[in-house]
Amino acid sequence: MTEAIFGLVGVVIGGLLNGGVTMLTERSRRRASAKTAARIVIGEVGDNELAIKLALEEGRWAFIKTAVDLTAATEHRATLAATLKDPAWLAFDSYYAKTRELVKLAELSSNRRRFEDDEGRELGEHLSSYSKAAVDGMRRLAGYP
Repeated sequence: MTEAIFGLVGVVIGGLLNGGVTMLTERSRRRASAKTAARIVIGEVGDNELAIKLALEEGRWAFIKTAVDLTAATEHRATLAATLKDPAWLAFDSYYAKTRELVKLAELSSNRRRFEDDEGRELGEHLSSYSKAAVDGMRRLAGYP
């Protein structure tokens, strides 16, 4: 009888250890995935900010249509939504929405070569604050100081 009890205790302890190791491994994998996503998206945000700055300096829609890219932000959006804290997620989501809005505006304005209205220019100028807030929110997750 005592052998059966020791066997049962061994099975229970083994199951708990296995579950604990699996949980820690999965947690580590999720953190690494989130860190990678944040680093990639931070790079893309910087590239987009530069493209938008050039577009504003030149007053041309073409820079926005050809150089602004949200591929990484779109691809890693779910990972960031699951791991960023609420204020950081809201900053990133605002950046994403405003950048998409600017790209759509550029696409609709394809027949115009230059900014003829203040809407695109104003949106582009405000986007810098959105991108800074998005990067600041992702820095900790990316492992940056």
